[in-house]
Amino acid sequence: MSLFIRTICFIACILSLQAFATSQDAPQISLSGRIAAFFPQSSRFQRIYGHSLPVYGAQVTAQWHPSWELWTTLDGYSKDSRKYTDQTNSSVTTFTLSVGINYLFKPMPKLDLGLGLGPILGVIHLNNRSWSKREKTTSFLTSGVARLDTRWWIQPNVFFTLFTDYSYQLTFLQNHVNVGGTKLGVGLGGKF
Repeated sequence: MSLFIRTICFIACILSLQAFATSQDAPQISLSGRIAAFFPQSSRFQRIYGHSLPVYGAQVTAQWHPSWELWTTLDGYSKDSRKYTDQTNSSVTTFTLSVGINYLFKPMPKLDLGLGLGPILGVIHLNNRSWSKREKTTSFLTSGVARLDTRWWIQPNVFFTLFTDYSYQLTFLQNHVNVGGTKLGVGLGGKF
């Protein structure tokens, strides 16, 4: 599965570079702030940190063609656990950077729909605390993301966005744990 995701992301990057190289116009840049609910896929992760976590982030897009755009998203979350044993607490902090390409549809004049793929790079930091010891662990994440992005243009340069992202992210901690899942969120942004 990991090789398949990497291959798809590589092909998407090559196609985006080719399309960007043949573009005649300067790209339209937009910036948006985003907030989302993250629903982890791992039952172990859900048991320790809950079934949903708030994620905060920002996204920059460059649209060089009416149907294609490149995007970069930086987001993260931090959450303290419920006590998963009688005397142990845990906290998790994650930051991810994703880059990819969106294919855009315009079903109505003020509505854009985007389907995208891209790779994710990130870092996860765990801090486990008990009455007798503390354990801090940091691991890097590599993965892929598939996304659906909907933009409603409120003004010619201001938009409201609804989005969903799905990622599969394995950590290389003591056990290989999937810290990926689904994000559902909203955002507000502008075009420059």
